[in-house]
Amino acid sequence: MSQSQEFINFFCDELRDELTKEKIAIQVAEETTPVADADAPNSLVIEGKFTGSEKGGFITPATLTLEIEIYRVSDHALLKLSTPKAIYKATPLNRDKNVAEFTGRQIAATIKQLLKGFVPASATPMALSGATPAPAAAAPVTQAASVGTADVNLSSDPNGADITVDGGYVGSTPSLLKLWPGTHSITISKTGYVPWVRSIVIRSGENHNIAAQLDKAPATPTPTP
Repeated sequence: MSQSQEFINFFCDELRDELTKEKIAIQVAEETTPVADADAPNSLVIEGKFTGSEKGGFITPATLTLEIEIYRVSDHALLKLSTPKAIYKATPLNRDKNVAEFTGRQIAATIKQLLKGFVPASATPMALSGATPAPAAAAPVTQAASVGTADVNLSSDPNGADITVDGGYVGSTPSLLKLWPGTHSITISKTGYVPWVRSIVIRSGENHNIAAQLDKAPATPTPTP
């Protein structure tokens, strides 16, 4: 899907500002900023595109869906892939700037989680969760993601829960994941709630819609003096 250039500018500015504030890296650079050869193994390129939107209504929040790909500069190997949804309240007062800045902050938080404790130089290239590690000269991710994978649409009540697949963080609910065939362990967790854990079998070309109902964690008893 396409967004206005004004929207994209506001979104990217807010995303860059938030990543800078969070000290995700020594430097959060512009697209055209040169990278020294010595820094390339530990430098990343973050590419993204808007893939869908839902306007929402009086009760249902509006959503903006993205696809984020994170590459290593030295060999352009794909290291991370995520399809998060940014959620916002649709009102008649919303303008491109308001929505772009609000959703930009949410996606910055997702990227922060994706890169938490991450060392690019030693990371194994992989296209998707469950994928066989790809060589440096692998086909573009747009091809790899379209062959043999299944769509898994994950949501939760309440929204905004962390999703881990096979032990790795991949985003927050609601999100659309593309998984390779096989058995995958999915955990959906949120502070104050009991983690939702399931094992699912994925077959090529399938579509799965999984809605996790999170139960509130029991209150911790107050110690008796």
